[in-house]
Amino acid sequence: MPTKTIDEILASAADRRRELFIDEVNDLRIDSPIERALAAGFMVALVGAGLGPSHVWHVLPDHNFEHISINRKGCNVYPQIVIGQYRVDFLVDLQWRDGNSRVTAVMECDGHDFHEKTKEQATRDKERERYLQSLGLIILRYSGSEIWRDPVAAAEDALSILWKRLRLAQKASA
Repeated sequence: MPTKTIDEILASAADRRRELFIDEVNDLRIDSPIERALAAGFMVALVGAGLGPSHVWHVLPDHNFEHISINRKGCNVYPQIVIGQYRVDFLVDLQWRDGNSRVTAVMECDGHDFHEKTKEQATRDKERERYLQSLGLIILRYSGSEIWRDPVAAAEDALSILWKRLRLAQKASA
C-alpha cells in the first residue's frame, strides 16, 4: 500500500488552505484587486497568528460602522465599511481578552490613481482622515506598491502596530 510522503501531505494541506483563502476572499465580494490582495494577506497573517479566517471576517449586510458589535472580543476585520459619508477599505478591531481594552483602526490601500494625484484628491483625503480621527480611529495607510509587493507583510505590519497599541491600552487600564 503506497503511502504519501511528508512533502506530499504538506503540499496537499497547502492546496486546501489556498482554496479556503480563495473561497473566503470571494465571499467578501471585494471588487478592488488591491483590496482583494490585502484581504488575502490578512487571512494568511491571521492564520499564522492562530486565528482561522472564519473567526475574524465579518461581512455586514449594510457594511455600516454604526452596526458593528462592540462586544466581540479578539481580532475582527471588516472590509469596505461605511463610516459617516466615507467608505473605508478595512476596519480592524482588536479587543483584549478581558474586554476592557480595544483598538480600532482604518486600513487604507492607497493606489496612485485615487490618492493625492491632484490637489482636490489630496484635500479630500485630508478631510476624510481628520473625520475618521475625530471618531478615535487610528489610520494606517499603505501604498499600492507595498501591498502588491507583499500583502502578507503589509497585513502583519498593520496587526503588529495595532497589537502594540492594544498592549499599551491594556497596561493603561490596569
